Amino acid sequence: MRNKLNDPHPREKEQSSFQENPEENPSLEKNTIPADLDQQAAIGGLIEFQQCQEGDIHKAIRWFSEYLRSEREEYYAIGEPLVGDWRWLMDGYFEPALLDQVRVLELVDERVANPWFYPKARERGVRHLPDVM
Repeated sequence: MRNKLNDPHPREKEQSSFQENPEENPSLEKNTIPADLDQQAAIGGLIEFQQCQEGDIHKAIRWFSEYLRSEREEYYAIGEPLVGDWRWLMDGYFEPALLDQVRVLELVDERVANPWFYPKARERGVRHLPDVM
């Protein structure tokens, strides 16, 4: 049963005249970028940043956009509208007109394929590509 205690919907933002000052609360200070950006500590080890040409970045963005568009075209038509509890959970966060456009599909015995350009990217030395599968 839904009640106000477990309602995940966001509350209306209240206007407050109380503004915290970073000098009074050090946790509000902006994060600083470390001087050595070549390697950063991360869970599981160091991540080495790669340098890319601007043209390569534009190409990667274009390829990824094409991948997302083709996946949407394939799955959107067979998806079902967002309804029930899933719809109710999203209602407070998104406009109803947007939620009306959302389609949901549970894949059974099937996985979404990794993007077609992953092998090309790996050949060019790109690492840390997320596995979609």
